[in-house]
Amino acid sequence: LEHCRRNFRTIVPLVPMNIAGTVCKILEGIIPSENVRGQKPDKKLLEAQFVFACVWALGGAMLVDKVVDFRLQFHKWWISEWKEVLYPEGGLVFDYYVNDEAQMTPWTDKVEGYGYNPSEAFANIFVPSVDSTRLSYFLNSFIKNKHYCMFVGNAGTGKTALMRENLKNLDAEAWTFSTVNMNNFMDAPALQVILEQPLEKKSGVRFGPPGARRLVYFFDDINMPFVDKYDTQTPIELARQNIDYRGWYDKNKIVLKEVLNCQYMAAMNPTAGSFNITPRMQRHFVTFAVQMPSKDAVRSMFSQIIDGHLMEFDNDIQKKAAALADASIEIHSLVANTFLPSAVKFHYQWNLRELSNICQGICRAIPEFYTNPVTMARLWIHECERIFSDRMVAQADITKFDEMRVLVTKKYFSDLEMEQVEARPVSYNAFQQFDNNDEGAYCACASYEKLNKTLVEKLAEHNESNPVMDLVLFNQAMDHVTRITRILNLPRGNAMLVGV
Repeated sequence: LEHCRRNFRTIVPLVPMNIAGTVCKILEGIIPSENVRGQKPDKKLLEAQFVFACVWALGGAMLVDKVVDFRLQFHKWWISEWKEVLYPEGGLVFDYYVNDEAQMTPWTDKVEGYGYNPSEAFANIFVPSVDSTRLSYFLNSFIKNKHYCMFVGNAGTGKTALMRENLKNLDAEAWTFSTVNMNNFMDAPALQVILEQPLEKKSGVRFGPPGARRLVYFFDDINMPFVDKYDTQTPIELARQNIDYRGWYDKNKIVLKEVLNCQYMAAMNPTAGSFNITPRMQRHFVTFAVQMPSKDAVRSMFSQIIDGHLMEFDNDIQKKAAALADASIEIHSLVANTFLPSAVKFHYQWNLRELSNICQGICRAIPEFYTNPVTMARLWIHECERIFSDRMVAQADITKFDEMRVLVTKKYFSDLEMEQVEARPVSYNAFQQFDNNDEGAYCACASYEKLNKTLVEKLAEHNESNPVMDLVLFNQAMDHVTRITRILNLPRGNAMLVGV
């Protein structure tokens, strides 16, 4: 503990008692609660399990960023210092778990396969990876043993998706969960109302979830509430009161309401809100850092989704699935390393959500309108321009991005006719062409003249039943209309307009 405190840094401050408690909580989940009478415990297995618990308790919350990698430093120190339980060569100590034979086995053996379901909403797609598998393993263990767990990581690392996926998969007869999205304006009275909604009165001042079920509250962005002049966050203090005293006060009757069968899970972004939360609350949570997945993990996730979607397309298009995934990852990496956030460009935040949005755009293609690889390459160009180029505020940045995008296009789609791929305009919408079910098909617009004709007709329809809007639809205005309709057509599509 002392060596880790002096030489390494965790993603959020953790007290030594919290780390020691984490060792016990992990062991509680992996050591069987009952031994067969007369059977001696396997000392070798117990030692391996203890080492596994110590590695994750001490190193599970280590900070990894662009400058330093304390996980790697911790791995090197652990391997050189502790040699009683040997780890296989290759990978970090975090890449292995203990099997029943007391051997360190790679987590890759536990990763489940993914089957693409075309009818599933894109936001609900969850592709298992090594990172998600090991965090899910711990999370399920802590939920079962009534412990609190917190995932800490930057925006877009998949904390919320991972937590929700695991809570959704709990046995509905024994468990229920409630998501609480914290924000800057939330105070203790507002949180108390939200926390009491899923509860029912049991007897007297006792409250709990319906029936015999156990309730898990998931606090998303737990550190977002406003810090008052006393340096406290009132919603967090209310939640802490529930943990420490098993309830909160009824403000009318001034009596303690006893809240039964509840526990907390949380997610937190250490670069937003108050950065950290009070140590008196943090000490209750087993804390794990959630890192951006490795390039191989990201490629595996998105190539599986694109592969699954293109199964019904022509063979020539199916062969381009790997190129589409690799090109998306490369352009994302180039943009993230080139266009860094600043005070003026505060919205230059690039994470997994951007890759997910490119993939979502590709998954909007349907076989009857996308018949050759050129059409898919043009769709990919359009999605990259919408997701990256539209966010840029300076013409120099847009020009630089266009140069990068052209280079990546030539690298991954070199076998296609570049004049056809790069032909302008690259504009897509879902209001010009329709599929067999008479629903809008997300297709390319052949020319601005055709787009203008369609928009003028739509504008005339609008003016018949609403106050007249006399708009001149020049090319840039039509581009803006298609961009906004693209966002509105997407489930959970959001837009923030930044400008003068």
